[in-house]
Amino acid sequence: MRVRDDRMVRWWIAAACVGLGALGAWAKSAQGAAPDPVMCANPEPPEYYSFEMVTTRNVPGTARLEGEAAVTFARSPFGVAVSSDGSYAYDVHLRLRNLPEAPGGQAWAVWFTKSDLSEISFAGVLEPGVAFSGRVVWNKFLAIVTLEDPAHLASDAGPARWQGPVVTRGMSRSGMMHTMAGHGPLQQENCAAWGYGGGG
Repeated sequence: MRVRDDRMVRWWIAAACVGLGALGAWAKSAQGAAPDPVMCANPEPPEYYSFEMVTTRNVPGTARLEGEAAVTFARSPFGVAVSSDGSYAYDVHLRLRNLPEAPGGQAWAVWFTKSDLSEISFAGVLEPGVAFSGRVVWNKFLAIVTLEDPAHLASDAGPARWQGPVVTRGMSRSGMMHTMAGHGPLQQENCAAWGYGGGG
């Protein structure tokens, strides 16, 4: 029932965006001016769509690191944003606590990747105490923070993959959903292989 309610809320928000856009365009045209695009802010993400970021304790000073990643639909004047292949676009908002300054002139790098690591996207550099948001177009994904050499991140082609140690990581809620189809009768897919909270 909660899923249906969330869908209804998103539908009404999208309808309101379209209505506001049409009203603004009519008012502007009546005055002979070009209409401005209407951008509707996303509501607060439902608690279920956030997931825990779990520290690896592999980097000194990060043993007490904790936080969450909240997922919302990406903003769009049409209500819902999609990628070039028609996939939903999501904004991922990281909130980390107890993150120290990166040691030795290095940087905290944020990455998003498919659950099987077949595709990896560099999202940007994370600063302690500063809110971070990035975008993904995958339904199931991992959020990963690593410690990197800035020279690696500044390459012209863009970094294809991390080189430094993983500091913290988390799995989207959808990534934890799977069946045993394709597994042997005594096999089990271990969602907690990287230490994700919630298990599988």
